[in-house]
Amino acid sequence: MIDNIWELLRPTEAPNRRHSVYASPSPELALNSASSGSNDRNDYLTCQVEIIGEIKLAHLNIEDAKFHQDIKKLSRLVPQLLHENFSELPVEEKSRFASLYLPVVSKEELLSTLDNTRSGEILKSLEENSTFWSDTNFTLQDHKGELFFELLDGAYYKLHPIS
Repeated sequence: MIDNIWELLRPTEAPNRRHSVYASPSPELALNSASSGSNDRNDYLTCQVEIIGEIKLAHLNIEDAKFHQDIKKLSRLVPQLLHENFSELPVEEKSRFASLYLPVVSKEELLSTLDNTRSGEILKSLEENSTFWSDTNFTLQDHKGELFFELLDGAYYKLHPIS
C-alpha cells in the first residue's frame, strides 16, 4: 500500500521506484543495506556505479526508505480514512480503494480507479500527510541517505568493483 501511495504522489521529476536501481553513497552503507541475509561481508561485492546517459535521481534524507515515517503514519491513516468515509457505502464504491492494496499498481491505474469526489477527499488527505517526496532531494547530496535512479531512454550504467 505504501509503495502505491508513493507512486500515486510521485512528482514528474522523481524516478519511479519500481523501475529504479538502488544504491548507497558509500561502500559501508551499501554493505549495511545488503539484504541477502548473510552477515559475512565477504559474501558481497561492493561496486562504484558509473552512469552513462540521463537519469532521474532521488536521494533520501534517511539511510533506507523502509525507515521513512510515512510507513507507520499512512498505514494507520488509510484504514481510518476508509472507515470514516466509506463504511456506509455499497461494496462497488468501497472496491475503488482496493487498488491501494494491490501489488505494483501504476499511478494511472490508481487515478482511474479513484476517480470520484469522495476519493478526492482521501487523496487530498494522503497528499497532506505523506512527506516522502518532500523529504527527498532530486540531486546528489552530501549525506548518507539511500539513492535510487531511473534510467532514461538510451542510458545505462556500469559497475566497477571496489577492492
